[in-house]
Amino acid sequence: MKKKRHTVDEIIKILRQVEEGCDIEIACREHNIAKATFHRWRRKYGKMEMKDAKRLKELEKENTELKKIVADQMLNIRVLEAVNAKKVVSPGQKREAVKEVAVAGLCSNRAACRYLNLHWSSYCYRAKTARDKMM
Repeated sequence: MKKKRHTVDEIIKILRQVEEGCDIEIACREHNIAKATFHRWRRKYGKMEMKDAKRLKELEKENTELKKIVADQMLNIRVLEAVNAKKVVSPGQKREAVKEVAVAGLCSNRAACRYLNLHWSSYCYRAKTARDKMM
């Protein structure tokens, strides 16, 4: 059976219905939810109004985005610390640094290229040898 996802508005309306005097069991049966779900919602949204609940949802979303940004920056710092011991200037040196970071398991080759300001096509490029030029 497919689960129904209730919106914050619906959840608060159900909670207000019970506060107005409706029995919990009847409200749960009417809206096809479990008692445990109702009590979880009451714990989370109990004294909130609609605008407060919407603001909470926005803050949770913003918090998630900020956590992703912090995690990305921490990874960037770890990669740069791993490469910092050497002076990395030329594309060849950057290629080697990308390989070292990938072997160390800090991140993928593409991410390492991004952190070291090396274009992906430069990383993949292999110079032709004199023998290749003769053919």
